[in-house]
Amino acid sequence: MTTKAESPTSNINERHDVDKKRGKNMGWVTQFEGQMLVCGMLAKAFYGVPDRTWLDMLSRERIFDSIPFGSDLPEIASALGCLQRWTEEVSDGLDEEMFASVSDDYNRLFVGPHQLLAAPWESVYTNKDRAVFQRETVSVKNWYLRFDLALATEYNEPADHVGLEFGFLAHLAELTIVASDIRDGVEVKRLIDAQRGFLANHMLPWVPRWADEVVEHARTDLYRGLAWLARGTTLEAGSFFSAGKQAKKQGGAFRKAVSSQK
Repeated sequence: MTTKAESPTSNINERHDVDKKRGKNMGWVTQFEGQMLVCGMLAKAFYGVPDRTWLDMLSRERIFDSIPFGSDLPEIASALGCLQRWTEEVSDGLDEEMFASVSDDYNRLFVGPHQLLAAPWESVYTNKDRAVFQRETVSVKNWYLRFDLALATEYNEPADHVGLEFGFLAHLAELTIVASDIRDGVEVKRLIDAQRGFLANHMLPWVPRWADEVVEHARTDLYRGLAWLARGTTLEAGSFFSAGKQAKKQGGAFRKAVSSQK
């Protein structure tokens, strides 16, 4: 939001000043910006029922013309193919029939009432009982709490929902950008270590498998493309942080917890 005293030129100058301060860190800060944007979008797409206004905006503004993260991966190329086809299909607006097909696909895959085709919780894929609210759920919740994040109590949703995990990764990327801009090297290292650990312990072991199931069972190019994007984003982030090489450790991190507010 701009004030009357601001102008487009001043905004451009401010952005130039920020980029100048980043200097040699500009390349990897750009990586974090891409991670923040893509993971934030995936969090919105998978957590909660489809939002018609938001989906219409994605199409109208042609958000899927390019992806600012992991562009060299074949998974991202597959995602772009599906998502651009969907964008063309709804280019005249997301009408009732099109939105109904998206909502039906979402429910079939992630909600029910029949057997879920791609259950969106980590514990279903990593716990031998394939049940929710297991030790994996508690571990993920502790990761959130480490960074003063608490789930909204009105949703009785397990903390290891794929949308929440992507939201957490977006949040850590945003914090890393802020810490980098103020040259807080200690905090940047803490945040990078956190992203590496969360990916290794929680996202890499299951998100690619879950995404494969979505790709297999989805009826719409939207969710097929979003699944390819989720898979590619997880692999790109894992590669960037060398997360796959890290031995597993016990993790202990969405709203700011009330107790942490000053």
